Amino acid sequence: MSHYRITQIEDYEPLVGAEVVRRIRDKAAKLKGLRIANFNSTYYGGGVAEIISSLTLLMNSLGLRAEWRVIQGSPDFFSITKKMHNALQGGEIDLSKIKKDIFEQVIYENSVRNFLDHDFVIVHDPQPLPLIEHYEKKSRGFGAVTSTFPVRMPKRGSICGDGSIITTL
Repeated sequence: MSHYRITQIEDYEPLVGAEVVRRIRDKAAKLKGLRIANFNSTYYGGGVAEIISSLTLLMNSLGLRAEWRVIQGSPDFFSITKKMHNALQGGEIDLSKIKKDIFEQVIYENSVRNFLDHDFVIVHDPQPLPLIEHYEKKSRGFGAVTSTFPVRMPKRGSICGDGSIITTL
């Protein structure tokens, strides 16, 4: 029988030090058993996908219950979101009513397709971010549904050191 192994937080100790690993373990212990859904726009082909692939395994190895979801959409939807992405970085955009309707319809379909009864939802790309409008806020003592994405425009909430912004519903 083969022995399978996933990367553990201790594997990073030579890079970050024992103190960082201990702090991560201590923080993760407080979140043990919480259900977390990670959302982005693709399973492959980008840095976000590569990070989530490892991140979900690490989170699960630390006692959290992490999952990974990917938004589904038509080629028209992703063409529109690419234009939105470019506009967030200063490019021009012509967002007609038809394009807005396509975008909003696909977001709605994904909200129906993806039942989310998690403690936290982390949105790593701007494309699925509007999904948070279709879910009810959970009332937990320390948090609710949360989204995060690389900052490309001013938004409410806290800006993290890694360039992400956290917005609580």
